[in-house]
Amino acid sequence: MSPQKAPTLSLAVQSPVQSTDTDVPPEHEAVQVAAGTFPPPLILLSSVLDNFFIFINFKIIHSSYYL
Repeated sequence: MSPQKAPTLSLAVQSPVQSTDTDVPPEHEAVQVAAGTFPPPLILLSSVLDNFFIFINFKIIHSSYYL
């Protein structure tokens, strides 16, 4: 019985790994395709605008201290 239990356990362990391996790369490929077409300039622009608005708010807060 132990030789029969060992292959079933190995298959039970291998099958979720194989399913996750087959499921994960298409998602990464879809993310890479979506990220490679147009979003990086938008992400860069949004990060620059976020830094700009943080800088503006920083200046406003410090100018309000001196007022």
